[in-house]
Amino acid sequence: RDGYMIKSGTAHKVFVDHAMRHCHLRAGTIGVQVKIMLPQDPEGIRGPAENLPDVVTILAPKELSE
Repeated sequence: RDGYMIKSGTAHKVFVDHAMRHCHLRAGTIGVQVKIMLPQDPEGIRGPAENLPDVVTILAPKELSE
């Protein structure tokens, strides 16, 4: 989903990749921090294999036998 970033809980350790770099200049120090949310991948190659914790799966109702 566009614009959706996990920032709390243990799911951000699995679904969010982050990097930080510093550049020391004569005038001071510049820092850049980047966070990228990984896509859900069932094979687990390009991202985590598990679903997001807020994904809700609705099952079909069971038929009642009388």
